Amino acid sequence: MDRKMLAVGAVIVAVILLGQCLAYYGNSKCTSISTETDGSEVSYTVKTDSDFVCDEAHLKNGFDAPRTFYILTDPSYGSAMSEEDLKSTCYLMSREIGLCSSLTLESADAGKISHMIDASLSSGKYDIGLAIVTGAIPDVLYDGTSSCKIMQWVSAGGTLYYSGSQFGINIATHEGVKQVDDWSAVSTDLFGTDQMFCLDPAVEYAKEIVNPELTDLAKLTFNGINYGIRMSAAPAESLFLGYTDGTYASVSLMKYGNGQLVHFGSTTGYQNSYALAHVMSLGLTYKTELVSDTTCNITGSSHGGEFEDSADLTHVIILSDLRVARIWVYDRVQSKFV
Repeated sequence: MDRKMLAVGAVIVAVILLGQCLAYYGNSKCTSISTETDGSEVSYTVKTDSDFVCDEAHLKNGFDAPRTFYILTDPSYGSAMSEEDLKSTCYLMSREIGLCSSLTLESADAGKISHMIDASLSSGKYDIGLAIVTGAIPDVLYDGTSSCKIMQWVSAGGTLYYSGSQFGINIATHEGVKQVDDWSAVSTDLFGTDQMFCLDPAVEYAKEIVNPELTDLAKLTFNGINYGIRMSAAPAESLFLGYTDGTYASVSLMKYGNGQLVHFGSTTGYQNSYALAHVMSLGLTYKTELVSDTTCNITGSSHGGEFEDSADLTHVIILSDLRVARIWVYDRVQSKFV
């Protein structure tokens, strides 16, 4: 085929995809929600110009999920993914979090993250979430032991989102990425077992949905498990989402000391970028339970509902079609959905 024809075809496809993307994401901007309260009674009205499935879900978390997020981006350190892939991932995650919620995802280099961890440990406040998706943790934060800075922070109450390799196997340096000398010993030090992760290169994807109701609520389609957590080896207080082959899970939220480690079981890419964004936006934790979920269809109009507020519940309204389009979380301080 003529190269010019190929080029024209590629442009046409790109324009079509861009139009679909703009149409889809434009829908999420044509929505609004209003809230009224009367004591503990909360009523809301969702208005939209588009057709969506609307979920009114009530979650019991039992652990304060962070609502401020930072993602490691530091080209001075080695990475298991290319700089372009990292930029694409940051863009996808930041856009999805911004479109789906009122939250933001900010980039931070290793030095800034180190300072934030120091401040958090000093103040005893653990209200930020850190995301490392490069498959390697900078040596200023991690040295292959449970006593290093980032593990102290997680153990004290921090939340760490991780993707790109078996957690803890790689250390990023200014010269590149190096694997820990004795992975079995490191894994045992970090998790009390050397059987925590998938190490079989033949295991790649899973087909069975785990925790179907929460997985569907968050629209998690990510099913990579080649770095997945072995569910039977994980802490008793863990939540598994996404997909499983019966042994490993694609998304694992685990209690670690007084904090939590959220582990995505594959190389960082398109699907787990969105999975990361949705888990963050919904504020899911290792203790999350779906108490109730009421679903209805909105066809380009409005929908109203009401519920009784409870201090031990997180109330969320989710609009979705094939994917999550908008997430609102009830803010008890402001007495409204944000």
